[in-house]
Amino acid sequence: MNVTEKFQHAMAEGEPLYWENLCIELEAEHAAVQSQRERENLLALFTIMSDKVERNHTDAKSQDEFKDERQRIYHRLLLREACLGGTLCAKTLFAVTEREYFNGRMLQDDPMRSAAQAGFVRFSQMAGPVSEAPAACSSAHSAAVDGSRGPWYLWLIRMMAQIRLSSVPTHGSM
Repeated sequence: MNVTEKFQHAMAEGEPLYWENLCIELEAEHAAVQSQRERENLLALFTIMSDKVERNHTDAKSQDEFKDERQRIYHRLLLREACLGGTLCAKTLFAVTEREYFNGRMLQDDPMRSAAQAGFVRFSQMAGPVSEAPAACSSAHSAAVDGSRGPWYLWLIRMMAQIRLSSVPTHGSM
């Protein structure tokens, strides 16, 4: 049974929703799928599952902790999608965050969206024509490592370290 079926079964049967376990399975499925449509469906499911669980948190402290964990997992899913062969691509991250914003799953002031916008502006200055994007992503990543990319990239590095993105395979490396 995949994560969608497990969630639907839990809802239909009135069973408890084990959010942490479902998130682990959802992340594994998200890493394995190849199509953007499947990734978007899993992100939509993540939002539905998380909204359901969040409504059940009555304690303000536990609700804040849940929201933080929810955002970490959500950002990890987006960062994984923006990695091409293990390298974070600013152009792809920008496209992913814009898609999420326009689909209503990301707030306008989400720190990842702001970082992606800043990174895309810098990427566009360095990258040249769109047809050169994969090579440009690699060279932009190399340039960022030496600190010339600015604070947006340092924020992403800290975010990636915090959520241990490197321990999960990316869709471009499978």
